[in-house]
Amino acid sequence: MGTDGAVMRTSVETVAQIIVSNAPDGWESAWLSGRAEDGYIGDLTADYVHADGSARWFDIPDAADSLQLANAFLKLREEMPGRDKWSKCTFHVFRD
Repeated sequence: MGTDGAVMRTSVETVAQIIVSNAPDGWESAWLSGRAEDGYIGDLTADYVHADGSARWFDIPDAADSLQLANAFLKLREEMPGRDKWSKCTFHVFRD
């Protein structure tokens, strides 16, 4: 891992930016999950929760965004300290 965690911070910022930029109008929070499998990230799914509590599943439509997300997840996994790595990662973002 880098001495200041810059790679991890950049990866987290990338994921958050893509979640927010793909959010539908009226969203209050969002969940995004991905699973690490054999050197790639699969099963990218997103759920957005609206102010009334209703949830909406959302597929990241842009291929470039999907690729950026997968790369950010892989970088986060690679930069994790220690021997044990995660197999699934979930982000939860709240709107200000």
